[in-house]
Amino acid sequence: MKNVIFIVSLLLIVLCNACDILQKDKEEEPKLTTVGFQGTLPDNLSLKTASQVTNGTTALSSTQDGSFVWHVLSIYDTSSKVRIEVELPWIKFSNNYVKMDTITSQQLAKKYYPYSLVREKLNNGEKLITSDKNTNATQTFRVGVYDQKNWKGYTSEQTLNQTDSYIKVIDIQEGVSTDAVLGNVKTIEVTFDLNVKLYKFDTSVAYAGNIKGQVKLRYKEKI
Repeated sequence: MKNVIFIVSLLLIVLCNACDILQKDKEEEPKLTTVGFQGTLPDNLSLKTASQVTNGTTALSSTQDGSFVWHVLSIYDTSSKVRIEVELPWIKFSNNYVKMDTITSQQLAKKYYPYSLVREKLNNGEKLITSDKNTNATQTFRVGVYDQKNWKGYTSEQTLNQTDSYIKVIDIQEGVSTDAVLGNVKTIEVTFDLNVKLYKFDTSVAYAGNIKGQVKLRYKEKI
């Protein structure tokens, strides 16, 4: 009986040590040190160098749903002509229709979606992906890959399945720098670990494959 208890105890110790090693390996997975992408893309696309690093703003208004503004973080490889972008959750700034001919999306973002709110949305942890189960754009992150050489797009959308997919923030770095156009800017460099199903951005809406790996993007705002 004592021998049985000893063997069982020994097996439990071995299993616990194995789990600790696996967890340690997972935690120590190296993070990207510079803005860019490391991983795989649909249709054997590649993005090796983040030649262009941008963050843009978009606004939308309708009489039915109200008015929204949001940020899009992206990197672009001028050699392969592939772009990866992550769309942040939308902010609803009015329940009413707002005419966009007198105000720009940048002005709206400065007022309703400033640096502090961007930082809040990018807190470490797992995020919701735009999908058929998570259709509220104010709560989800949308991922897109664009092959601008062949005019093809791949995206996650509100009607599409994302079972077993994930996107999570694993690293945040804040700083200040000088931009050639904006002057002094505050920056947020965010690293996403992701495995997201992407679908062809055409009439077929066919599953094309996953974007899987890490992508490091940058947000900047004039001080």
